[in-house]
Amino acid sequence: MTQALTEVYDILKSATKFSKDRLRGEFGVEIETETDKAYDYPSLKFWKTEKDNSLRDWGVEYVLKQPMDLPELEKALHEFDLCEKKYKFRKGSVSTSVHVHCNFFNDTFRTLANFVTIYALMENLLIRYSGPDRLSNLFCLPICDAEGVKDNIQKILTDVNRGRYDRMGVSADRCKYGGINPAPLTNLGTIEIRTFRGETDIKVIQKWVEIIQKLKDFSRRNISPPDILELWRTNKDSLIEVVFQEYGAELRVKDQKGKDISSDLIRQNLKYAADFACVSKDWSKFGILKIKMVYKEKVKPELDAISQEMFRVPFDTLGYHERLVVAERYHRHNSTVKGVDLDEDI
Repeated sequence: MTQALTEVYDILKSATKFSKDRLRGEFGVEIETETDKAYDYPSLKFWKTEKDNSLRDWGVEYVLKQPMDLPELEKALHEFDLCEKKYKFRKGSVSTSVHVHCNFFNDTFRTLANFVTIYALMENLLIRYSGPDRLSNLFCLPICDAEGVKDNIQKILTDVNRGRYDRMGVSADRCKYGGINPAPLTNLGTIEIRTFRGETDIKVIQKWVEIIQKLKDFSRRNISPPDILELWRTNKDSLIEVVFQEYGAELRVKDQKGKDISSDLIRQNLKYAADFACVSKDWSKFGILKIKMVYKEKVKPELDAISQEMFRVPFDTLGYHERLVVAERYHRHNSTVKGVDLDEDI
C-alpha cells in the first residue's frame, strides 16, 4: 500500500526522521530593539528576550516563544507594546530589524514553491516598502544582490522534486542574510523573511505580518509556479492587487517623477521566479512521498489491540495517518522492541 503525504511536517518526519513537534501557528516574529540605558530583561508570557551582539548598546531581541496566527499575535504584540512604552526603545535605528518566520509545517511543498516564486516576483516591492535603508542592506540582501540565496532555494525545490528529502537542508551561513532565508526549513519548518526595517510600533509590525499573510494565502491557491508566471504574463502589474488585495496600492513604487515603476521592478526578478517554476515538469506530483506500508506479523496483535482501543477498528483498516498514530503509541510502550519503524517500515 502506498500513501501520498501532503504536508511538509509529515514528509520531514517520515523521510528525514525529523523529531520535533508540529507547530501550528502561522508566524514567528523577532523584533530587535535598542535603548539608551540598560534594563533587566522582563519575564513575558509570549516573548523570549535575548541579547543580540549585532545590536548597539543595550540591544535586546524579542522572539515569540512559538508561532502564532494573527488573532493570537495581536495579544502578543500588545504585550510587547507595554515593554515599548516602559523601556522607550530607540526609533528608526538602522541596526535593528523585524524578522518574520512563516511556518510551512502545515502546508504542502507545492504551496512552499508557490510562496518562493511569488516572493521572488514581488521582492523588490517588498524591500522598498520595508524602508529606504533596507535596499541592498547587508543583513537582508535581495536575490538580485545575492543570487546564492536563489541557488539554495532552487536546490531545496530540486531535491523535493527528486524525492531527495534527506538532502534538501542548506547551511545557515550560505543564506542567513538574504531578504528571504530558507535555512530554517529543515529544523524549524519555516522560511524567514528578513527585509523589514527596525520597528517597534505594533500597528506597523502587524500590518507587515498581514502583508506576508497575503503572500501565503495566494500561495495556497490551486496553482503551481508556472501558473504564477502565466498570471504575470496575462495580468502584468495588476497581479499586485491580486496578491496583496487591499495593501496593493501601498506596495506600488513610483520614481522621483511620480511614474509607477512597479512592473519594471517585478520584471527585474522574473528570471529568478522562472528558475523556480522550471524545477518540476509535473507539479501535480511535486512533494509527494510514497511509503510502503508494511509491518511484521509478530507485532500485529499488539497493533490491532491499540487500534481497537483508539479507533474501534482493526489496524489493517486504518488510513495512513491513523497507522502512524498507532505505531507511535506502540513505540512509546515498546521502545526496546523491534518490528515497526515509523520512518522506514510504516
